[in-house]
Amino acid sequence: MRATPSTTVNTGTTERFTIGRRIDNVNFFTGSIDEVRFWNRALNPNEINTNRTVELCPSTSGLTAYFQFDQGVAGASNTGLSSVPNLVSNNNGTLTNLSLNGMVSNWVSGAPVSTLLNSDVSLNSGILSVAQTAATYQWVNCATGNIVPGATSATFAPTTVGNYAVDITLNSCTQRSSCTVVSTLGNETTSVYDIYLLQNPSQELLFTSAVLPTDRITVHTLAGSKLVESNAVQVQTFSQTLTSGIYLVTLSREAVANQVFKWVKM
Repeated sequence: MRATPSTTVNTGTTERFTIGRRIDNVNFFTGSIDEVRFWNRALNPNEINTNRTVELCPSTSGLTAYFQFDQGVAGASNTGLSSVPNLVSNNNGTLTNLSLNGMVSNWVSGAPVSTLLNSDVSLNSGILSVAQTAATYQWVNCATGNIVPGATSATFAPTTVGNYAVDITLNSCTQRSSCTVVSTLGNETTSVYDIYLLQNPSQELLFTSAVLPTDRITVHTLAGSKLVESNAVQVQTFSQTLTSGIYLVTLSREAVANQVFKWVKM
């Protein structure tokens, strides 16, 4: 329903813009909001129809602000996710007066749109990993805004604690992930114990050197969910039970040291 607010609307460049309520705090929006985009031009009907069900590249011509609203988990406790990244600039949004917990006044399942690229980043044992495959990557220090020299792989093991993001480039589109706090350092190298993955990608998890029967193997998803934990001698067996995908494999020896591998399961 359209109405005329009694408050004068200030369109100055420094004025705060609000989504979900009128400027005079009357008639709050009741519903769900997703994929909010601002343009510096009028879109034609074909552009609107084509773009309404797909994510956009942040560098799309004429796009001046873009909020995907992809941060929270529907119905879960999201009290720490009160900021909404603007993919086009640093003018991020802030959620106000939302409980961010439970089935109402919280993050909900997103609209059915086709994903352009996956900017999700997981943290496991001090190692950051990107969900998006077959792309190019550049890790960034969020505190300084500077790139981390040489950090151009899908996985990144910071040498200092801090806040990090990654620029992901795919099909001529670059998108920056949300920043992730790393408070515990990991070890990305696979040279400890002189054990390496024999082949990667592979259908079975195999190593170049024999692991010990007392070694423990743990497999996590990139999101951190534990799938398998067993003695090393059972590696062949559980390799067959995992579907194709990308996993984090931790080899633990004598319960005092861990070695993390990124395994692409065929």
